[in-house]
Amino acid sequence: MLFGRLQKPVKRATVILVLLLGCFYLPSMTHGQALAPISIKDPSLLAGKSSARATDYDGVLALLGPVLREEFGLPVSQVKLFLYPNREAFEAHLVNIVRFDPVYAREVAGWAVAVGAPEMVLANEEALERISWSERIRVLAHELVHTVQYGLAGGRRGTSDQWLREGFADWIAYRVLESLDLEKASIRQALLLARIKGTARRLSCAPLSEMVTLKDFMKLRARVGGSAIYSQCFLAVDLLVKQHGVQRVVDYFSLFGRSDDRLGNFRAVFGQDLPAFEKEYLAYLQDELR
Repeated sequence: MLFGRLQKPVKRATVILVLLLGCFYLPSMTHGQALAPISIKDPSLLAGKSSARATDYDGVLALLGPVLREEFGLPVSQVKLFLYPNREAFEAHLVNIVRFDPVYAREVAGWAVAVGAPEMVLANEEALERISWSERIRVLAHELVHTVQYGLAGGRRGTSDQWLREGFADWIAYRVLESLDLEKASIRQALLLARIKGTARRLSCAPLSEMVTLKDFMKLRARVGGSAIYSQCFLAVDLLVKQHGVQRVVDYFSLFGRSDDRLGNFRAVFGQDLPAFEKEYLAYLQDELR
C-alpha cells in the first residue's frame, strides 16, 4: 500500500504533500456556493479537531482522492461537497438536489451524517461535529466511494446489491484510516465482530439476500440496527476481497453500466452464484464469531 510501506515521518510528509497538491485540482461546493481553488493554511488535517471550517473538509476530500486512486485503483472523479448547517437543511437538499422522496429523505436525514451521489457528497455539518475527527474522515471516504460506484455504472445506481455497496464503501474507508495511521485494522475488526455478537444474542444474523435493494436494507437497518448491519456488510466484502481482490469488486460495479442483471453480473465477476457465496459467508461469519 502507498502509505503502509513508508516509515511514519516520511508517511506524514507524504500525506501533507499529497494534500497540498490535491488542493489545486479538486473543486468543491459548500453551503451550495461554488468555491475558488482552496488554499490550506494548516495542512495538518489528520490532527483531531472539535470543530472544522469548510476548507478543512475540502482538504480532506483533496487528500482522499489520491489515496483512493493510488492505493486502491478507484477512478475518483472531481467531486462537489455540499455542507449544510443542520438536519433540516440537509433533509431539504436531499429532496431538492438528490431527488429523494420526501418521506425517505426525512428518514435518512434522521441518522445519516452524509450521503454520496453522482459526483457529489452532501453532509450535515452539525452531525459531523458530533463525531471524532478520524470518524469524519472515515465518513467522507465512505461517501466518496459511493460517488465512485455511481461513476463506474455510468452515473446511475443500477441494481447492484446494497450490502455490497455499503460493505465496499466501509471496507475502503477503514483501510484509508489504517493507511493514514488513524486506526489499526485488527482493532476495527474486533469492534465489528463485537457489534454483530451483541445483535446475534437477540436476532439471527441477517442474510445478504435481505439486503439487496435500498428499501430492503433500510427496513433491516431499522429492525436490527445500523451498527450490526454495516458490520455484516463489511465482513461480507472483506471475504470477497480476500478471495478475489479489490479490482474484481470494482469490475462488479462497472458491469451495471451495461446490465442490470445483478445475479449474472455477480457470477461473471466472481465466478460463482450469489447464493453459493452467501453460504460461504455465513460459515465464515460463524467462524469469526466463535
